[in-house]
Amino acid sequence: WQNLHPSQTVTLGCDNLTDVNFRNDPLKCISGYKYNNCTGAPLEGWEIKVYNATTKVLKGTSITNATGYWQVCSLVPGQYLVNETVQADWKASIPSQTVTLGCDNLTDVNFQNDPLKCISGHKYNACTGAPLSGWEITVYNATTKLQIGNATTNATGCWKICNLIPGIYLVNETVKSGWQNLHPSQTVELECDNKNGVDFRNNPLKCISGYKYSNCTGAPLSGWEIKVFNATTKVLNGTATTNDTGYWQICGLLPGQYLVNETVKSGWQNLHPSQTVTLGCENKTGVNFRNDPLKCISGIKINSCNGLPLSGWKITVYNATTKSECGNATTNATGYWQVCGLLPGQYLVNETVRSGWQNLHPSQTVTLGCENKTGVNFQNSPLLCISGQELNSCTQEELEGWKIEVFNKSTRQKAGESTSNATGNWQVCGLVPGDYLVNQTIKPGWHNANSSQAVTLVCENKTTMNFNNDPQMCLSGYKLNS
Repeated sequence: WQNLHPSQTVTLGCDNLTDVNFRNDPLKCISGYKYNNCTGAPLEGWEIKVYNATTKVLKGTSITNATGYWQVCSLVPGQYLVNETVQADWKASIPSQTVTLGCDNLTDVNFQNDPLKCISGHKYNACTGAPLSGWEITVYNATTKLQIGNATTNATGCWKICNLIPGIYLVNETVKSGWQNLHPSQTVELECDNKNGVDFRNNPLKCISGYKYSNCTGAPLSGWEIKVFNATTKVLNGTATTNDTGYWQICGLLPGQYLVNETVKSGWQNLHPSQTVTLGCENKTGVNFRNDPLKCISGIKINSCNGLPLSGWKITVYNATTKSECGNATTNATGYWQVCGLLPGQYLVNETVRSGWQNLHPSQTVTLGCENKTGVNFQNSPLLCISGQELNSCTQEELEGWKIEVFNKSTRQKAGESTSNATGNWQVCGLVPGDYLVNQTIKPGWHNANSSQAVTLVCENKTTMNFNNDPQMCLSGYKLNS
């Protein structure tokens, strides 16, 4: 007990003195338990202090026992502050409590503390498995989104953030330029033990590059568009244009398979329009494109007899190896023709010969290089006729059924023959300009006045090549004795 006024001074007069009273307060106790808020286990060895709520004077101290129990006694009724001394690596749920102590002991003034734990992990290069140092990891409260702490990965890629109470957290990494994170944010539930193994893996963003060349000359080609697509999804990942050296580069790519395409310009043919590229942990270089310029073969179609151009003639170009047709053209009013869209290589150039003409070189083999091929000319001779009549030189009557033969004057090869008709006319055609011999076959009973004639065909038909024949006659009479 505690007396409120242990001694009183009184004055006793002529009468009895009453009401000299004494009042005492019972001395009571405040007590409670100390628990691990995470596990519910008792916490031993924790200091609890009780202060007068008004004067802040310390009234007593207690240390929790093995059951977590504490008790501070010899307290008079009144208001008190009950505090715990928080130990390192713990957080008090209610570090100070204001209590009112009445005429009975006050129990169950309990304290619960959360252990402060750590979340840790590693930062790796997902491509090589190597640790990544110098990366920032930040922990946020999952509900409030308030930042709780951050750390930087060390040389082994390890990071750790401590002083965290059990709960749910968001763990984020700050992604560096040139990298892509596989899981930028992770939700972590921190319980009563440290949480390890919250690892982050990042892929380096790499580049695919190469050059664009003229396959014909080896010169670089600038201003060509190159595109990179994901080989699986076919999504476009980047575009580049070749520079003055033909160089192109597309970056920001994860390791994986890609399709690299070029946009082919008019007048060119690509040798490999699309390339499949596997991008690993290093940049991929040497993805080159070579294109052949598409060139033209051209020439003129000429009448070899008079040198005049021939229009409307068909010229066809074939691959010299495969004999596949590569293109055709028709000569214009000037005799000009042109077939384009041809790769460098060997070609056969043919003309379609018209009736009544003979080609001097029906097919030409042409090697097309890195420039257009001009001057692939065709000359054709018109096929002409030699004609005339078979006549009876005596009567000038037409002779039917006489055979006329035309021979090349130099080679003596027969070029053609004809038989005179009812009007004595004959004609041998399909003859190129040149020198010919025209012969007739003499029938019995006739004598030719001109059995063979030399004829020069130039650019026109030769007419009036007539043959005159004399009939062989008889002289008859009688021999008389005069």
